[in-house]
Order: sequence, then C-alpha cells, then structure tokens
Amino acid sequence: MYMQIKPGEVSAWEEARQRAIEYRESEDYPWNETVWISETNVARIGIALPNGWSDMAARTEWFDARPGGGNSGIPDTVNRFWREISAPMPELFYRPDNPRVAQGEGMFTHQIKIYARPGTRQAAMESMAGVSAALRAAGSDQPRFVARTVLGGSGNAYSVFYPALDAADYYEHREENRSVIQGALSGNSFSVRTERTNWRSRPDLNYSAGD
Repeated sequence: MYMQIKPGEVSAWEEARQRAIEYRESEDYPWNETVWISETNVARIGIALPNGWSDMAARTEWFDARPGGGNSGIPDTVNRFWREISAPMPELFYRPDNPRVAQGEGMFTHQIKIYARPGTRQAAMESMAGVSAALRAAGSDQPRFVARTVLGGSGNAYSVFYPALDAADYYEHREENRSVIQGALSGNSFSVRTERTNWRSRPDLNYSAGD
C-alpha cells in the first residue's frame, strides 16, 4: 500500500499511523506491517501475506467487519492511495555470506523498478539472475532482493532492492558494484524504463502481530 502524504502533513500522518497501530493492537489484527517513507514523502506499507490470496480475502473481511477501521485520520493527511501486490523472487536474490548489512538492520533501501516489455519475462529472469551471479563472483557484500509486481502499478514490472545501513553507506559503496552490475546487464533488451526510489525505514511505525 502506498500513500502520498500531503505537503506539511508528515507529522500528522505519523500521529495517525500511531493511532492505526493502537487500533490494530486492540483488535488483534493478525498481519505484520512494515513502513518506509521516500524522499518525496510517499509512505509505503508492506503487508506480509504468507498465505497469499486467501490472506488478502481474510484481510478484506477483517476490515469489512469493522466499519471505519478505528478512524485513525490517515485519509485526511494524504492526497491519494494506491496498491500494488508483489511476489518475492528468491531465486534471483543475492545473499552474501558476509553481508555489509544484516537482514532487518538496514535503515535505508534503494529501489530500482524496472518496467519490462511484453513477452520478455524469460529474458528479464536471465538478466537479473546474471546480476546476482556477477555480484557473487565478485565477492560483493551488497545484498540484493527482487520482487515481481503481480497486480497494480503501471504494467509488467520488477523491483530490485539494495538495503544499506543508511544513505551514506549506500552511496559510499554504490560505485564499487556499479561496474559489476552494468557489465552483467550489457545487452539488456527487456526493459522499457526504470524508476529509482530511496526509502527510509520507519520501524517506529511498524506493526507486529502479537506484540
């Protein structure tokens, strides 16, 4: 779930999000939520749905049974909402033996969203697998995660995530990986365009079921 926070309303949105967390806690909401905010004040709430589509249906039923959803006030602080459903592609991940940042510890993530041409899924898979293989061969300590957009968004797309301790850590090490990645992507013909987003983790606004 994505929300474009209104100008000057970040603090109000954070307060509303805290009220939403309190409501979830009081009602035993059963799904974990993780929050990031971009440099352009887009809030991204990742909702873990381990049972896939059945969890989606169950979550809809959960909110339908609670009209108003606690009236947190979030809608008053945003210009628009939109949703995307993504599926992780672990076969394309790169998990170094000694990662520079352990999973869950990074406070910054650089996302590259790649929009693919129709009919190029196999080429996209091979190209992205090649990047992970090249990072492994180079002994890179930069983790890399990949997801595919299943529903929503603007067409056939893949997202590549590079976690880091913070923005300074990411940019300090970006150049040493760039030549490896660009070499692996040479000859790429599957992408139409790319979008880059920097996300700052907000663990204070996460929700963990059962906490």
